[in-house]
Amino acid sequence: MIALNNQWQQFATDFENRNNYVVGKSEIDRLKTRLSKFYGTGHVLELGCGNGTYTKVMADNAESVTATDVSREMLNVCQKRLCDCDNVKTQLADGFNLPYRDNSFDTLFMANLLHVVPEQNKLLKECHRVLKPFGQVIVMSVTMYKMSLINRAKLLYRYHKTYGKKPTHSTVLTPDLCQSLFNASGFELKSQELLGTNTHALLCQGIKR
Repeated sequence: MIALNNQWQQFATDFENRNNYVVGKSEIDRLKTRLSKFYGTGHVLELGCGNGTYTKVMADNAESVTATDVSREMLNVCQKRLCDCDNVKTQLADGFNLPYRDNSFDTLFMANLLHVVPEQNKLLKECHRVLKPFGQVIVMSVTMYKMSLINRAKLLYRYHKTYGKKPTHSTVLTPDLCQSLFNASGFELKSQELLGTNTHALLCQGIKR
């Protein structure tokens, strides 16, 4: 991933405001509330932490969080934002080639990442490698799955206005797709939830087999 052109780093300084506009601040707040209910997550590895929107929520219930991204600009914003969180460290890391030993983490978390990367199975298999036996992966992604046509159109309009053209390899994450990806990557699907009202997000939890 580090070798890929990271289109998001140019938005690092105002990423929060942009996402609040595209997704909706109230929707993002609801996602944070749901994530706060994951207790006892142990040592957490976060992929694609961006500016740290969800990092603090995960840190509140974790022993430690290693927040990673491929963008130095995003990591700089995240680090400044979470400078008071003693259990959070940031690191530049390639999700497809993580610099960690096998069986290193209890939980792997990614938000709004899986649906925009190529080779999703490859990414999940690398997640599987660094998780401890029976460790958990938590994937959350905004999705147009089961959104009304009008809300889909509004979301696409706000996205294109804010970020431009979507990555050519981006996909719509659905429950069936998530289950298929988990199964192919060595995870047992534990739960799936469709969250949100006007804008939807899919939250999937898997356990390392």
